[in-house]
Formats: sequence, C-alpha cells, structure tokens
Amino acid sequence: MQFAFDGKVLVCRMDDGEDFYPTLRSALEGAGLRFAVILGAVGMLREVQIGWFDGKTYHTRDLEEPMEILSISGNLALKEDGSPFVHAHVCLGDEECNAFGGHLFKARVFNVCEISLLKLDGIRLTRRGPEGGPLKLYPEMV
Repeated sequence: MQFAFDGKVLVCRMDDGEDFYPTLRSALEGAGLRFAVILGAVGMLREVQIGWFDGKTYHTRDLEEPMEILSISGNLALKEDGSPFVHAHVCLGDEECNAFGGHLFKARVFNVCEISLLKLDGIRLTRRGPEGGPLKLYPEMV
C-alpha cells in the first residue's frame, strides 16, 4: 500500500492480496484522517462479501472470483467509542459483465485498487446505533 495526502484529498493504492478495510484504515490513520467521503475507486476485488439490510437483519452474498470495481461510495466517521468506521457500498462487475452491489463487508484486493477520499473540514460524522443493528450517521457542524 502507498498513499499521498495533501491535507484535503487522500489517494491510496492498495496492492494484490491486501485486505481492503485494514489497509484503508492504515492509510487513513497514517494521514490522520477522521472524517471523509469516498470520491471513488478503480481496480479489482476478490473474496468479497456484500449485503443488504431488510430493516431487521443483513443478508450477505460471497463473491470469490475477481471482479472489477464499477462504483464505490461511502464515508469515514467515528463510532461513539471514538474508533474509525468506514461505511462503503460497492458495485462490482464480473467477467460476464454482470453487476453485483450492496454494502461492502469485506474484500481482498486483486491486482490493484486505487481509492480517493475527500477530507471533511468543519463537519463531524458520528455513527450510533444498537448493538448488532445498523449504525446511523449523525453529522454536525464543528
């Protein structure tokens, strides 16, 4: 993994085999970034788990084969305990050009993943919610 941060935008390259979330969190920590929005990403992922929430529980689907990142969106916030929380949704394409999307639970980089995030100045993002339930976003001006 390699990243650059100019005080406003973080650009991170993750390499083949790296675990998406721990690697991204390492770059965010290295940049001292606490609140951000995901601008986008290009590259490929494998060993992906995506899901959707039906209002009561998450339903997940595992996608083992390498897939192209078609779109990614989300944000970086803090949980009530102060730990960082990356909330991301992804749309992936397979070799047949089928698209799969949902909440990104986990993934491993295949070949490369290049992701960019925009630092939020003057806005604090906090995630709160019941144990095991969805964490709702509480934005506030600071």
